[in-house]
Amino acid sequence: LYYNKNNSFANELIKGGLMPENTFTLFRTFFMEIKSLFPRNPHGDFAENSAQWVILRYLITHEGQEVTQKEIEQATKRSRATVSGLLDTLEKKGLVIRIPSQSDKRKKNVQVTEAVQSKHQEMMNYFTYTESVVTKDISEQDLQVFYRVMGQMIENVRKEKKHV
Repeated sequence: LYYNKNNSFANELIKGGLMPENTFTLFRTFFMEIKSLFPRNPHGDFAENSAQWVILRYLITHEGQEVTQKEIEQATKRSRATVSGLLDTLEKKGLVIRIPSQSDKRKKNVQVTEAVQSKHQEMMNYFTYTESVVTKDISEQDLQVFYRVMGQMIENVRKEKKHV
């Protein structure tokens, strides 16, 4: 159940104080609406999920540089096991390759393949379109407030995770 002003059941729960219209509900509604706008996986065969896309995007933006698995772990804030599994899947799909580092033969660098490079622009067009849909008719000033508040919320969660 997610909040929608046309969802009478949710409205009754909110009025009765059983379900607050809070930040979580708002986020969930937003993502459900985005998902309904794009019912198919926007990444297609390119990446099965957003975690794979985050890694591919990181590699694309660092193309020409030596990027190790450890750097990907740190940049994406994911564990060694998670990144290893994601890279294994991407490698099997022919989207990344691991090659020995020229500066340290003990390390392997990760690079995207031609398949990713050719699909990259299509994906960026998808993200640009999505952003244009969700920010339509919102002033630049309001967007700046949104970015600032979201940044603070992310920082709050990161601080709390250190204590858990």
